[in-house]
Amino acid sequence: MTIATKQAADTVRILRMGTFFWEVPKATPITDGPRLTRELATQLRSDPRVEEVLDPKSDDISDFMFARFYPSDPPDMDSILFGKDSKKALVSSFPIFFRVRVPIKNQPIHEGVADVPSDTYAVAWNGVTLVAIWHQGSDHIPMSGGHVVIDVLSEAISSLEGASLVNQACSANCSFQFMHPSMVLMDLPDSAEDRDFYIQLSSREGRIHHFDLWTYAGDGNDFEVLSSLAFTLMSKANDFATVKTLGRRIIAIEGTAREELTHIIAHQFESSQAALLPAKKRLAAKWTNRATKRHIQHSLVSLSLCLANLETLKRAWEEEKRRFDEKDSTDGQLAFFTTDSKSDEARIRSLNLNHLELAVQQINDSLNNAAMVTATVRGALAGGVAGGVLGALAAALGS
Repeated sequence: MTIATKQAADTVRILRMGTFFWEVPKATPITDGPRLTRELATQLRSDPRVEEVLDPKSDDISDFMFARFYPSDPPDMDSILFGKDSKKALVSSFPIFFRVRVPIKNQPIHEGVADVPSDTYAVAWNGVTLVAIWHQGSDHIPMSGGHVVIDVLSEAISSLEGASLVNQACSANCSFQFMHPSMVLMDLPDSAEDRDFYIQLSSREGRIHHFDLWTYAGDGNDFEVLSSLAFTLMSKANDFATVKTLGRRIIAIEGTAREELTHIIAHQFESSQAALLPAKKRLAAKWTNRATKRHIQHSLVSLSLCLANLETLKRAWEEEKRRFDEKDSTDGQLAFFTTDSKSDEARIRSLNLNHLELAVQQINDSLNNAAMVTATVRGALAGGVAGGVLGALAAALGS
């Protein structure tokens, strides 16, 4: 029996959302979608912390699709150069809905802040986006709300063969897991009767940097509210996750390109020291430096592949970001996602890919028999690398 918990007059309903990919083995066929969803529901029902699970609506393969995502931290150079660490996520058109009840004292707290607001959370999750909703007695947005839901879902997913729950936070080092802004559910005002959904930055005390949310189902029970967001806010959040994973990989590749340039410059500096040695020692050093030159050539090829990937992913990111921005009309969703995206976006848009080819060519020209590397670099580099690298490179070349 569905527990239809409506909002009491003296309570506030808070929504918190985050990106949590349902990673499945790469060999998983799309036809497994309905079965895996049913198995997940069974696992959730077996957890004593789960009070209720609604029967999954996704019962046809047309209700499912796969999404690709990247870990925030590439494990090795092959991942940077060839994307071998890309992951596969199962996405459902219809979220799975469940309710978790855990005593406040047994719930995890964030950053030592013991302000867990509730013992009960209603949850919707579609394989990428998770939304948790709870009731509380004040307007204050807590730090430690809903994190127990992540633990419950992660354990259920991990019980399925080869599956795992992968969080994509605002940055690689963020431990909050959810998106930083929360939302306060509001009644749809009379002036907005022609709208089914609207979100805007809150101006209320205690809600700074958070948002007010209006939905046509605002007077319904928690599952009805969550269901009303499936094809609005949750769909938008799925698109945001795609933009985010591409952006994080671009930033990772940029960092690797910086490291490769640093290595090349360091090796060149070592080689240049040979010119300062006495004649006999200089000959011996030049013989030794043959291996150094080969290492530089290898690093240049790796750098060219990094930059080719950077150029390709940046174009893909720009296209996905354009689509993401265009889908927003007048419902205010873009503002909500800005908090978790503005840092990445500023960094990606500041990338200068126009000058590095000349700088790399200058390094290349200093090597003997570098024709093959020259052709590789020229072919791979349609642009360059981040402007921040260029300053360091120019300083090193000018010294």
